[in-house]
Amino acid sequence: MEASITPTQSKEEFWRSHITGWRESGLNQREYCQQHGLNKSALVWWRTKQSRQAAGEVTLVPVPFLKSSIGRNRIFAGLTLVVGNHYRIEVGDDFHAPTLVRLLKTLG
Repeated sequence: MEASITPTQSKEEFWRSHITGWRESGLNQREYCQQHGLNKSALVWWRTKQSRQAAGEVTLVPVPFLKSSIGRNRIFAGLTLVVGNHYRIEVGDDFHAPTLVRLLKTLG
């Protein structure tokens, strides 16, 4: 039996429902897709899209580095901010405060 989108359902709603169903089923993706007539690649694509939306938009901010502060033997004296497994920000004693403020605002 192949799954199909109902006339009142968007693609996003259809896949959100199936991603929730898969997570609650205890099945692996292949098994769930076989049981529901879904394309596994499509499930993976929509799951990735949904995860990125949940994480929010990411904006990259250029951070200037001073050549004099980069070196193999330099001892780091400052602060390290670690956010889960996603970000590690090391702020040296010669940091540029407005750049740090912009970066932190961007990360939210």
